[in-house]
Amino acid sequence: MLAPPVVSGGAIHVVMSAMGADPSIALFLSVVVGLLTLVLAFLLVRPSVLRIRRKKE
Repeated sequence: MLAPPVVSGGAIHVVMSAMGADPSIALFLSVVVGLLTLVLAFLLVRPSVLRIRRKKE
């Protein structure tokens, strides 16, 4: 469940570090992108969960 946000955030951290960016900025951006990915995944999953609950009732 947490693998995609960690991978996408980690990839940005590696790219920013390779470009010579400040490590703290790269870390901040990687955390932000990881959280955004997690929220997006949750929003994509949640409607299907709600539909399943309605069908069972």
